[in-house]
Amino acid sequence: TLLLLIIMLLYYWMMHQRRRLYIYLAIFLALLSVWLVASLWFSMLVWNCPAFWWYLLLGCVYLMPVLGNLIVYEALDGYGRHGVLFVGSVYGILGISGLVGELLGYNILEMNLSFYYVWMGVGQFFVVFLLLRAAWQGNRVCRALLLPVLGLPLLGIFDGLSTHFRLFESGCFVTPLGSVFMAVFAIWFMRENMQEEQRLRKLAWTLEQNVEAANERAQIDALTKCYNRGKLKEAMEHGIRIAEADGMSFSVIMLDIDFFKQVNDSQGHDAGDCVLIGFA
Repeated sequence: TLLLLIIMLLYYWMMHQRRRLYIYLAIFLALLSVWLVASLWFSMLVWNCPAFWWYLLLGCVYLMPVLGNLIVYEALDGYGRHGVLFVGSVYGILGISGLVGELLGYNILEMNLSFYYVWMGVGQFFVVFLLLRAAWQGNRVCRALLLPVLGLPLLGIFDGLSTHFRLFESGCFVTPLGSVFMAVFAIWFMRENMQEEQRLRKLAWTLEQNVEAANERAQIDALTKCYNRGKLKEAMEHGIRIAEADGMSFSVIMLDIDFFKQVNDSQGHDAGDCVLIGFA
């Protein structure tokens, strides 16, 4: 998860498109990393303060779906964005109301988890529906997001049924497996960006070739294949520079074809073109 976080931050600085998606994904991965540390028994060896780790864990639990839905918001192209914002806002409201309740001395954060898991079962599957709709319309990012957006809530609901509702004993959290889903999405996203970069490089090379060909056409006479007046200034300046550097004289020779108009008038312009080509 930390490795993915570093990669996403690097991409945030390197890329100019979908920068918000990168930063939201990086923040989500940071929260997931903190949540993973807070949920380990090992954290008690680092600092034996169960209340701190518990509140840190709860804070990440409420914030992760907010960031997850912001990622989806950035991936969608207009339609469904307001619905995703609404789903994410409910998690934010539950977290803020829980925090206010804790400050007032009530155990609201843990109580709100009941609404939290119910909303996860309803809201996130609505988000999945929006992603499916966008993926069906050709949005490749939404298609890649389907796995983490569907998988992470299922893992979270499983943990909620075990640790919060106590419906069964699992012995461990399964939500950390969601980092695998995020890894699949991150790898796909990086591959897409590399392919887009290759496409842009190829396009830039093609444009460069086209510009070079256009410049050549602008300076070369189509009939005789000699340089035309468009090349004259550049050629003169180049010749003068060489002459000055070598200390040599510089000359310009001008030629004309006598009686060329008579050739055109008597033999036709095609014959005149042949004379020009032969003379050149």
